[in-house]
Amino acid sequence: ACGHHKRFFVMNRKNPYVREHFKDEVFINPMVLFGADMISGREGCMSNEYVGTVNIARYNQITVEYFVPGWFGLRKKREQFIGLAARVIGHEVSHLKGEYL
Repeated sequence: ACGHHKRFFVMNRKNPYVREHFKDEVFINPMVLFGADMISGREGCMSNEYVGTVNIARYNQITVEYFVPGWFGLRKKREQFIGLAARVIGHEVSHLKGEYL
């Protein structure tokens, strides 16, 4: 749609972890509304294979508002994620803001 900015990331639902923890494949214009329980952990990134892994702090619990494709345009969703799911979304949202490891 002309004049509409959309930021999104897509998850591969063939992965058993992704199938178990994420109902949707695409997160359009995701926004973290709330985060709690900041913890540090090792992360790697497929966008920069030369960095290896780095220790980075991310929320262990987040509430995210995002859009998914619907029958008549985009449908808004709000969902809570914990653990690795929260870390994955935090990582991807950082990319959408132009931040990389």
